[in-house]
Amino acid sequence: MDPVMQHVRKWATARHLMPGSAALLCLLVSCLIVAVLLAVGPTFLDPRGPLSTMTAVAGLVGLVVLVLWRFDHDHPVASRLILLASGLAFLILAWDVIRLLNHTTMALAWPLADELLARWDAALGLDWPAYFDWVGSSPLWRGLMAQSYTSLTFLSLLAYLLLCLFSHPRRSIYFLETFTFTAVFCTLLGALFPARAAVDYYLGAGADLSAFPMEPGLYHLTSLERLRSGAPVELVLGNLPGLVTFPSFHTAAGLLMVAATWRSWLVIPTALYAAVMIASTPVYGGHYFIDLLAGAVVALAIAWAWARHPKNAGLFGPVRVAAPLRDERQ
Repeated sequence: MDPVMQHVRKWATARHLMPGSAALLCLLVSCLIVAVLLAVGPTFLDPRGPLSTMTAVAGLVGLVVLVLWRFDHDHPVASRLILLASGLAFLILAWDVIRLLNHTTMALAWPLADELLARWDAALGLDWPAYFDWVGSSPLWRGLMAQSYTSLTFLSLLAYLLLCLFSHPRRSIYFLETFTFTAVFCTLLGALFPARAAVDYYLGAGADLSAFPMEPGLYHLTSLERLRSGAPVELVLGNLPGLVTFPSFHTAAGLLMVAATWRSWLVIPTALYAAVMIASTPVYGGHYFIDLLAGAVVALAIAWAWARHPKNAGLFGPVRVAAPLRDERQ
């Protein structure tokens, strides 16, 4: 066989170690929405921002190509490197696209939903101010929740890394795909329910929050106000805070991490982290309780539906450290 065709065939048969076509399509649709909104809306992108992202992605893709050029995809080390590098490349690109999607859609400036979300909390009998005061009265919980809330990005990447190295390869891809679908869904739904968030609604921007190690739930207001003003806004990658209130993506992401590690040795530390992180979202994310409920429903629905996909059949049975995949296809 021609050497070039051999490498093409190796690439094709290694596709089961990379994000599936549905996840790539989801990311492509997000890119198209961002492109349209940048073209017609008040937002514009700092052209220097994508350079670092594209450099990192190109380097990781180059590593995948190099590994496939030198080794068969079913080589134990090669398969893990392909899985890790292709997944990280996808996550780096997806994270920037989703942030841009968040900010460009928030510039559509739908009516604020704070009163609606607060009414839903009240209908459920949930007292946000009482919970905030309880957390604020405990130095231990204030600090622990602050650390858990701000560490989501790092620990999500760590979870992916550990799944790549110590679990069945398909589990890491399952996490990557459900994470992407959920983030895009929450971002698009959240654009229809923009909110200044619970800390501002109940306490106001002038509240004394000096006892907290970081400012709870107000960090996004400047960006949200600028986007809703209709004036031109430059989007700088790396400086785009999350703006979605309903549903809570922090809640969704914590549950997706638990789902991906289910019936593995990783599930206990993951569940402990997710519990504290989700508990922190009303305070440090400024979320209403209904946001947490909606985020949980979205995450569980997507996790359940994706676990039932034929390619994930038997994935969450009794776990053993798996050899590299050989015959599965995306």
